[in-house]
Amino acid sequence: MYYFKETFILGLLLAMATFKCHAQTPNTNLLPYNPDVDGNGSIEANDLLGFLSYFGMAYVVEGTLPIEFGGTGASTSEDARLGLALSVFSDLPQVEGISSGGQVSGSLNIEGVLTQGENSEATGSFSVGLNRSIASGDCSVAQGESTVATALGSHSEGMLTYSSGIGSHAEGMQTLAQFNYTHSEGFQTQALNISAHAEGYGSVASGLYSHAENRYTVANATCAHAEGEGTSALAAAAHSEGYETTANGFASHAQGYQTTSSGNYSHAGGRSSLASATGATAMGNSIIADQQYSTVVGEYNNENIAGTLFVVGNGVHESSRSNILEVSSTDAQLKGDLNVTGMISANGVNLETEIVTNQVDIQSLILEIQNLQIIVAELQMQINTLTPE
Repeated sequence: MYYFKETFILGLLLAMATFKCHAQTPNTNLLPYNPDVDGNGSIEANDLLGFLSYFGMAYVVEGTLPIEFGGTGASTSEDARLGLALSVFSDLPQVEGISSGGQVSGSLNIEGVLTQGENSEATGSFSVGLNRSIASGDCSVAQGESTVATALGSHSEGMLTYSSGIGSHAEGMQTLAQFNYTHSEGFQTQALNISAHAEGYGSVASGLYSHAENRYTVANATCAHAEGEGTSALAAAAHSEGYETTANGFASHAQGYQTTSSGNYSHAGGRSSLASATGATAMGNSIIADQQYSTVVGEYNNENIAGTLFVVGNGVHESSRSNILEVSSTDAQLKGDLNVTGMISANGVNLETEIVTNQVDIQSLILEIQNLQIIVAELQMQINTLTPE
């Protein structure tokens, strides 16, 4: 029995000595902390005894995590940032014991791609995908909700936007910049040709270098421009503006309310006017300019009067058209009264003075005529007397 006690006590002392040795000289190859106190490659009861000396203490990171174990080889967090070339990052102060993240206090250089957010992708060289977006073109940027930038240098932002042309830009919601150097912005706008620009609500710019803006406008020809609401520029260099106007003649211009310029270089303005001839101008209400290089103003004029250059319409209804003045290259017709309150002159002569003078002369001539009529009557009586029966 005595021998057993001595043996037990001796074993216990050896165990304590062994524990003390391991506790004082833990394996530090995997610091900041290695729970394998005895270094035998497994966590056992002896290791738990070694952990008791740290019970109740604050957890402080110390030591070095070697590079071969995934570390930086640095002994401090600052040195670790330097080793990773991330020295511009710093931790933000904790708020109520919760860390709010970090901040950048200097320049940040990223050689490669950058993604941030849920399901974002940046597959193009030097591309950036932020929030929930896809940037697949080289040097492209996609940001926002379900945006896509697929071409070199393209940029898509907002929600459900798509830029697929080189250097194109789509922004807003459900916009499309499909060709090179296009720009689409607003809601459901589309830029569908090279260097086209669509903006506003539901506008479409499908012509080369065209521009459609505001609401439901269409510019589908080269260098065409449509603005306002429901306007259409359908010929090269045509311009439509206002409400539901249409410019479908080359370099024509339609403005106002439901006007149409269908002749080349024509101009229609006002309300429901039509300039259908080359170089014609229609201005007013329901005016029709159908003669080349003619100008028609007023309202509800007569149409199809050949050779007219300037017309003033004074009709009152579509079924009751009329003109009060028609001017052609050879004459002018005034179909109504002309009231003049100022001086009228022709070739430097005051026509009013001439008219007054002529009126006096006319009165004198009338008196002379009357006197001659009396003399003629007397002579006729004498002739009758001398003539035998």
